[in-house]
Amino acid sequence: MEELNLLRKEKGCREHPVMDLTKALGKLKSKDKIKIVFNANDIPLEVVNALARIRNVKVTILERKGNVVVVLAEKI
Repeated sequence: MEELNLLRKEKGCREHPVMDLTKALGKLKSKDKIKIVFNANDIPLEVVNALARIRNVKVTILERKGNVVVVLAEKI
């Protein structure tokens, strides 16, 4: 299973993590799954759920430690 870690901040110019999330969700095909790790301060869980809903993706919270959230996203 692929993992998208949105916690890393690369040097130089970088898109906002929401853009990376949107691209990853848009690439999912039926029954595909991806594990997504993000900071809820950067991308609120409500935003993740809204973007997923638009793309027919089910999001399940796997883990939450402070502001760090790990979810499983599955295309339905």
